[in-house]
Amino acid sequence: MMSTGHHQSEQIVVGVDGSLASRAAVRWAVDHARPGDTVILVHAWEASPSTVDAGLAGPDDDADAARRCAHHELARAQALPHDEAITISCEAVHGDARECLRHHCGDLLVVGARGHSRFTGMLLGSVSAHLAHHCPVPLVIIPSPG
Repeated sequence: MMSTGHHQSEQIVVGVDGSLASRAAVRWAVDHARPGDTVILVHAWEASPSTVDAGLAGPDDDADAARRCAHHELARAQALPHDEAITISCEAVHGDARECLRHHCGDLLVVGARGHSRFTGMLLGSVSAHLAHHCPVPLVIIPSPG
């Protein structure tokens, strides 16, 4: 097969949670994106039952916090050196990160090896380990910095 040199635009989805590992994943995606590609930062969130049950916050508070987190990570990503022909956007989606990312994965999915979770001692976090087995598109797992 002969290459024409023309690049078909791709969607690179990056799971973000504000952790160092997810920020390393964003850097990798932005560094490897080609002109015309779109890098979409996806922050999956679930309402915290403990705060909702205690009346300290409502589901809308969690949604607002998730959107703020996604936009904060977007601002960080847009500040990285990148080709202006690359589009960088963000989304906050409600649900389990493993399932949200598996179903919202574009042409390539990039995640950090470990994020903010209870399983900080594991080599791979629960999200990256799940995606390694169930992701329907190419998956890049970026090791945690340090």
